[in-house]
Amino acid sequence: MISCCCVIVPQGQNYILQRWGRYTDSLEAGCHFVTPCIEEIAMVRGLREDQAPVPKQHAITKDNVQVGVDGTIFVKITDVKASCYKVDQPLNSILNLAQSIMRKEVGSMALDELMHNRASLNSAICMGMAGLEESWGIKITRYEVQNIEVDKSTEDSMAKQSAAERNRRAMVLTSEGERTSAVNKSEGQRASAINNSEGERQAMINMAEGRAKQIVLEADARAKAIELAAEAQKAALSQYVQAGLSPAEASRLTIALRYVELLPAVLQGTSKVVVSANVSDATHPIVNAASALQYGSMGTTSVGGGRA
Repeated sequence: MISCCCVIVPQGQNYILQRWGRYTDSLEAGCHFVTPCIEEIAMVRGLREDQAPVPKQHAITKDNVQVGVDGTIFVKITDVKASCYKVDQPLNSILNLAQSIMRKEVGSMALDELMHNRASLNSAICMGMAGLEESWGIKITRYEVQNIEVDKSTEDSMAKQSAAERNRRAMVLTSEGERTSAVNKSEGQRASAINNSEGERQAMINMAEGRAKQIVLEADARAKAIELAAEAQKAALSQYVQAGLSPAEASRLTIALRYVELLPAVLQGTSKVVVSANVSDATHPIVNAASALQYGSMGTTSVGGGRA
């Protein structure tokens, strides 16, 4: 118990002033005067955020695994009077309550969830202690789980499980890589086959178009040659007629000359050839037949020696 005439309250603290054992005022930072023997400084509270270690507490998880959990709790006094008169030994009370809530929350979580989701446990403990600010004037700013301990057998099982999980992931990644490689390879082969077929198709189209153009050109050339030959034959006939021959005689002469001209081509490349005798005779039956056809096509009715 402190009694004095002048009290200096440092920054960040708050003094509880009592008169005759009853609460009088909360002294903030600064210089304050009190009446000796009548008023006294009963308690001192710090207004800054403070932290306290939470001792290790054993709990059983949802899947019946015993764990030891410790942590750190951060608190701040928001109502000095309530923290002094509504709770005795506030820090111990807060630690006991934090351990109780921690055991409850651990019991609702599986071991894997507890190991991989500490933030959920921290948040649950803070929410469970949220009512302290209104009842005790103390705010729980945050809670941090420090260590989660398990027995040796559970630790070995977790190590085996972790190794199996890593092996499974490696196998999955390997199979995914092989699958991707196979898909890419098949896609490449498919694209190559399509390109090859397109190339062959285009080549066939080009060859067909070239062949079609060649046939057209050859047909045009043959037609032109026939036309030129016909024009030449017509001109020869005209010359023979102008020379004094009748159309029939000019036709016989032209056919005979053509026959003699083509005969070496017939005889070439063979050892035996059967031809009619007297092919040079203007009255040869072949000459007469061809002359009759040609002369008849010229609109004549006589194949004799005179003009039509």
